[in-house]
Amino acid sequence: MQFRERWQAWSRRQKLLSVAALVYAAYAVIGLLVVSPLIQERLVRELAAATGREVSLGDFVFNPVGLAVTATDFRLLDEDGTEFIAFDELYVDFELSSLLRWSWYFDVIELQRPRVQVTQTGARSFNFDDLLRSEAETGNDGAAATSIPPVSIGELQLTDGDFRIRDKSRAQVQELVLDDLNFEILDFSTHSDGDDSNQYALAIAGPDGGRLDWSGRLNLDPLVMDGRLSLTGVALSPFAEFYQDRLRFRLPSGELDIATRYRIDLSQQQPVVQTSEGVVTFSEVLINQPDQDDDTLSLAQLKLSGIAVDSASQSVSAQALEIETLELLARLTPEGLDLASLFLLAERDTSDAAEDTGEQSEADPLLPQEEGADPLASSDTPSSEPDNTTPADTSRPADLARPAPAWRARLDRLNLADTTVTLRDETLAGAASVAVTNIAVDINDLLWGEQGAFNLQGSLEVEDAGVMTLTGTGTLDPLALDLSLSTEALSLLPVEPWLQSQARLDLVSGSASLALGMKIDQQDAGTSVRVGVDGSLDNLELNEQGGLPLLALQSLSVDGLEADIGQQQLVAQSVSVSGMRVVSLVDEQGRHTGDRVTIPVAAPAAVGETPPWLIRVGVVRLADSEVQFTDRSMAAPFSIGLYRLAAELNDLDTGSAAPSKLALTADVDRYAPLSVAGELKLAAADPFGDLGIDLKNYEMTTLTPYTGRYIGYTVSSGQLDFNTRLTLKGTLLDSMTRLRADNFYLGERVDSDEAIKAPIKLGLAVLRNKSGEITLPVKASGDLSDPSVSVSGIILKALGNVLVKAATSPFSVLAGLAGGESLENLAFEPGSARVNTSLREDMTTLAGLLADRPALDLVLAGSWSEADREALAQADLLERVWRSSPWPGLAEALADDSFRSRVRREFSRQTGEDAEQLVAPVADTDAGREQRERDIAERAWTRLLNSALDQVPDARLAALAAERASNVKAALVQEFAVEAGRVFLQAESLADREPVAGVQLSLDLR
Repeated sequence: MQFRERWQAWSRRQKLLSVAALVYAAYAVIGLLVVSPLIQERLVRELAAATGREVSLGDFVFNPVGLAVTATDFRLLDEDGTEFIAFDELYVDFELSSLLRWSWYFDVIELQRPRVQVTQTGARSFNFDDLLRSEAETGNDGAAATSIPPVSIGELQLTDGDFRIRDKSRAQVQELVLDDLNFEILDFSTHSDGDDSNQYALAIAGPDGGRLDWSGRLNLDPLVMDGRLSLTGVALSPFAEFYQDRLRFRLPSGELDIATRYRIDLSQQQPVVQTSEGVVTFSEVLINQPDQDDDTLSLAQLKLSGIAVDSASQSVSAQALEIETLELLARLTPEGLDLASLFLLAERDTSDAAEDTGEQSEADPLLPQEEGADPLASSDTPSSEPDNTTPADTSRPADLARPAPAWRARLDRLNLADTTVTLRDETLAGAASVAVTNIAVDINDLLWGEQGAFNLQGSLEVEDAGVMTLTGTGTLDPLALDLSLSTEALSLLPVEPWLQSQARLDLVSGSASLALGMKIDQQDAGTSVRVGVDGSLDNLELNEQGGLPLLALQSLSVDGLEADIGQQQLVAQSVSVSGMRVVSLVDEQGRHTGDRVTIPVAAPAAVGETPPWLIRVGVVRLADSEVQFTDRSMAAPFSIGLYRLAAELNDLDTGSAAPSKLALTADVDRYAPLSVAGELKLAAADPFGDLGIDLKNYEMTTLTPYTGRYIGYTVSSGQLDFNTRLTLKGTLLDSMTRLRADNFYLGERVDSDEAIKAPIKLGLAVLRNKSGEITLPVKASGDLSDPSVSVSGIILKALGNVLVKAATSPFSVLAGLAGGESLENLAFEPGSARVNTSLREDMTTLAGLLADRPALDLVLAGSWSEADREALAQADLLERVWRSSPWPGLAEALADDSFRSRVRREFSRQTGEDAEQLVAPVADTDAGREQRERDIAERAWTRLLNSALDQVPDARLAALAAERASNVKAALVQEFAVEAGRVFLQAESLADREPVAGVQLSLDLR
């Protein structure tokens, strides 16, 4: 009652205000007590249905008075019950004045402790894949895109954010955490046009203290952004650990700092992206490999400063790239250089995860996918996108088809300081390393995409071996480089391990000095690389392992060397070697130097033939050098040396048909002059040589080790001269040697199973004249393509054949020396012991040979043959049947009637037979009767002669032989003044020869 009375007492204005207050109160109560629970319940239900996940929301309060929404303790769980998306509180304050502004205006949007956890469940699957597929199936209806609605936010703030990435597809679960995320934007509007609006600031704290600060101004319609971005103290290790199963290296430490100003402007027809004052810094970076104790890379700092990018002018520039205290270890393994594959992605180990989830391993999402492929869509799901592809429009204007202008890049300065690069070769039997230290390089004005040359200066040190300096100029586009490198007395000792991998050698000393120039030019036809060198190799000393000296030289210098790699040409003005000393040794086991130092290697894989390099050298000189050879495999060691060795080879050209000219001089064993002169053509396809070799006064006593082994005697005395002409055509060698041995005599006997089984002393005496000289032509030839054949072997074999022949067939050798026929036999007329004119001619030659070889005695062995028996038998028969002299021969004698009658009578007397029975009767004509008489006499003669042969005894023939020998000796002594004491008669003929009708000759030492 009181309320009604009071209500009636109120004025109209009071009533209106009361109704308004009551409506407002009801609105507030309904908003707080009714609408908030309904929205909360609906929101949870709809989200759970849409995502298929459990959703929880602590409180949801809609404040109808302030048009503000507060949501707390929101959690969208993943399938495994962990948080997928969550936050502690979301506060949104909407301003009612938006209705008057024609835009959505939020005074404040605050999000506290937002948390997002992205989980990779398989090689190409994530915990949000189902959400994306649902969106793809329902969200795209082909509607045209709409413009950004007008939205304004007074303050947008995110505090204490947490973002995590978990990878459960690996054998061990990895997690990357970005926490302490803070983000703030003030006065934000999607349609702002004020310079002070849309100011934002983003701060993110990463693992191990890294921080991202991002501030600036943002307009969305059109999109214009400018501001400053800095990333400081970002530890790289957590990122490397997260992807450790994909990396081939470990990154235990390292920090990244990035800072830049930027501007992005899409308000113009051509979008503009600009950055300035950019700095990127890597510091305290360590990279190593799991199976290695030493760090592969250690970097104190890499700083790229003054970075500027301008998309409008299509340019990128930086003031300086500075690298300080870099240490790099490169390992050469049987698989190759480890740095070549160290930074490639490794194959993922997803075997355990695949077993747990039942999934099959798929392609890696980090690797490039097939063009147009959707990494989230499965291969068996049909695409819901309509096929809007149309044939290419070929009618576009010509100017649109032009290629885009090229970008330009510039780096004002690149500085590399205090750098060390170490190469460790683990392919060797014992791993070896060489370090290049104190590398310092400055390069100025590096340009790409525009004309301009850069300058380069630098230096480096090879361990403690020496310092190299380098300077150069060049361009990057097109690529061109003119580089000069120089060093003085750079020690070669660091390369010893690689030398020992190829041969069993010790490098005792050696240094190199060189001035090298390299030119690289990139042209349309290809890249040309040319290298020029002037340098020397000094005080080199190489020993066999074990200390035996092998090679030493004072200096090897190269002047004007130019190499064109593309043309495969090597040209030099001169190559000079001075003070070289080479020692070759055959040890006690018979192993040559090459056998001891050579390390057997597998035959290289067959490759296609490549054309040989063309080599031209103006002159090659050798001075003040020596070569020594020692053979310790003999019972007594043998040594020989070339001293004061000097040589000159002119006009060496492997591509020319003209031969090179060679001249060489030396002293053999310091006293015997040796000279070699002639022409050589060293082309591999058609080698040619024509050389003359002369040696004088070589003491042959030093050959005793070889003569004892292969001849069976020491050398008592002797000096050797020879002149050899060698001709080489292809692989065929011909040689003609004129040998002169003065006073060459063998000494004591040496027992050797390898000695020639022949009377070598006799052979030498045959060859030696009365002045004590042996002059001998030796011709030899052979094919050098046979590995068992050598130049010296061909000549020595031919010389050995001559010695054996002189010992076993001395008269044939003597005949060759005298230019006549062999005098092994003196031929007599059958049945005769008379020394006729022909024999005296042979004895003249024989007497001359004996006079010229006083060390030889002559042995005469009388000999007879069956021809002598026939001659004596015929002589006996003729005494009975032939009355006239001389005997004309049987054919003429048969024409004599009286001869025919005497033969018939002698036949009847000796045989008691009638000769008429020897021939059958013939036609009774004069001619027939004449021929029958001849035939009867001929057959009777034959029967009588055969009978006479049986009546000639061997004793008579032996007497004939003895008489022949005696007559020859008498003639030699009386007519040719040969000492009787040098001619000996032998009673029997020589058993090792065929009997002759004459005298057999043999020689013997006095």
